[in-house]
Amino acid sequence: MHWPLRVSDAAFSRWYPPGWDLAYDRPGDLTPRVDELLAARIGPGAVVLDYGAGATANWVRQSMCGKLVGVDVDPAVLKNPALHESVVVAPDGPIPYPDGHFDAAVAHWVFEHLSRPGQSLREIVRVLKPDAPLIFITLNRRHWMCAVAQCLPREMATFLAETLGQKPAGAGRAFDVYFRLNTARDISLLAGRAGLRIEQLRFFETYPAYLRMISPLFPLGVFLERLLNRSQWLAPLRVNIVGVLRRHARSGRTPR
Repeated sequence: MHWPLRVSDAAFSRWYPPGWDLAYDRPGDLTPRVDELLAARIGPGAVVLDYGAGATANWVRQSMCGKLVGVDVDPAVLKNPALHESVVVAPDGPIPYPDGHFDAAVAHWVFEHLSRPGQSLREIVRVLKPDAPLIFITLNRRHWMCAVAQCLPREMATFLAETLGQKPAGAGRAFDVYFRLNTARDISLLAGRAGLRIEQLRFFETYPAYLRMISPLFPLGVFLERLLNRSQWLAPLRVNIVGVLRRHARSGRTPR
């Protein structure tokens, strides 16, 4: 669908020419950074859980591991061509695999949708082997965009996310957001209770993708992006949290 207020490619390239993010000690495109995290923690024979895998490929590719298993509440996961195996699960429900089954887990834009994040984390921990990593990327509830979204009626927030965010075809349906595992404090608290320790937690600010669809507001988004990226003091307010949690290297059942 054509959106009349969309910032043109020519105008966008003036604000964000190729390599714009090289001015910072972090990439505007998070893919290379996440690829580094995955390559360092997932071996070629690993059995990997993609928690909330959805209908389309995420960052983990079949060639990276021995077996890629996806679980999701959306039945569209059963048609995800990037997975070796896929299963539909209940929201915050059990994962139908035995204790200590997976060498690693990934969660790609999932934490914001968890209504009972503590329960979800405990179930992920249960199926992970001791010392196995959980690699994730999620939204930061303290970012200005998330603050605005939380002030909107749920239906309007969903419409804007799908329309202004240009949701890809076949990406599956949109889900409610709760932001209950979307600050450094919440992640630290709930992960610790679930039996995970924080190995790495970093904040990234990318270009204002949503405001690209509203050209009069796009310069404001650019200003805020520059401000957040140039100030380490403001780093906890950046839009994306990329992290690695690791299950404690101990045997036995996970905490309930």
